Amino acid sequence: MTTLAETLDALLDPGSRQPIEVPRRPATGEYAESLQRATSRSGVDESVQVAVAEVSGHRVVVIGGEFGFLAGSVGHSAADRVVAAYLRATAERLPVITLPTSGGTRMQEGTAAFFRMTDIARAAHEHLASGAVRIGWLRNPTTGGVMATWGSYADITAGEPGALLGFLGPKVYEALHGEPFPPVQTAENLARVGVIDDVVALPGLRDWVSGILSVTDGFDHPETVDEVLPPAEVDAWDAITVTRDERRPGPDAVLDLLTDRTELHGTGTGETGVGVRVLLGRLRGRRATFVAQTRRDVTPQDLRFAQRGMRLAQRLGLPLVTLVDTPGGELSGPAEEAAMAGEIARTLQTLTGMTVPTV
Repeated sequence: MTTLAETLDALLDPGSRQPIEVPRRPATGEYAESLQRATSRSGVDESVQVAVAEVSGHRVVVIGGEFGFLAGSVGHSAADRVVAAYLRATAERLPVITLPTSGGTRMQEGTAAFFRMTDIARAAHEHLASGAVRIGWLRNPTTGGVMATWGSYADITAGEPGALLGFLGPKVYEALHGEPFPPVQTAENLARVGVIDDVVALPGLRDWVSGILSVTDGFDHPETVDEVLPPAEVDAWDAITVTRDERRPGPDAVLDLLTDRTELHGTGTGETGVGVRVLLGRLRGRRATFVAQTRRDVTPQDLRFAQRGMRLAQRLGLPLVTLVDTPGGELSGPAEEAAMAGEIARTLQTLTGMTVPTV
């Protein structure tokens, strides 16, 4: 289990961390004593630590959890910090990096602690209008009310290898139902089915985050072109014939040229696509979101994935580059039951409603 201190040391620029000061709420009796013991054991004063810091020179707001403090549970004081961090990021239009690990909401504070989920949700929603990216790295374990709030608000999410990630912990399920929970709540499986985008180990975390920030929080550095070739004169029928040649370059030939590239995987809601790829990256120094078809029949799931890429480009103010190369939409019973026509309509509506440059 990775501590928050280890995570921050691996991720942040040395000496850049500036804590966001949020007063703790007073506690009394046995609960106050348990908080004191948790502080002594963990070395932190709450389960959530928030700060303004830098990653590869990019100013960010960081929200991190410490499982060693009462299993990372979130009560009023911890929720106050999460809310304050989102509000600070909104006010300064800063990216937010979330590093949760938690067993959920703090039961010692009763039902009122669960209502703080709405405060966190509201603050996170307000940050959407900032145009700044939100990046999440889900640590082992992240469950309960944390997974159901700030653990799931990132635009791009990775998990720690082997991390237990889910809404309901498997031990709780087994206690309630008398049988083991299916072994699906792992970072690897959730990446496979399209709930999160990737699995990233701690040594690679800084590079992964830096690559995203370079595109979403950076500047264009267009490369100069020494020579512009005139359009080739090609016979119309020859041009049609070339499109049928399986040896011709496909979208991957363009995507392989990208630098600072980060690939998304799936819709974020448990669907993946094989007919579409979505990436952030730079092409000859210019930042963009790329939605590329892969020469397969396009499914409704592919279209929902493409819509995710379009919405992300719009929110972050990035140009959208689409690479079209497909035999067409899938013709099948399952495709009809998954709203093929409706997803075509929604994809077109999303695309035509974009105000960022599209190519």
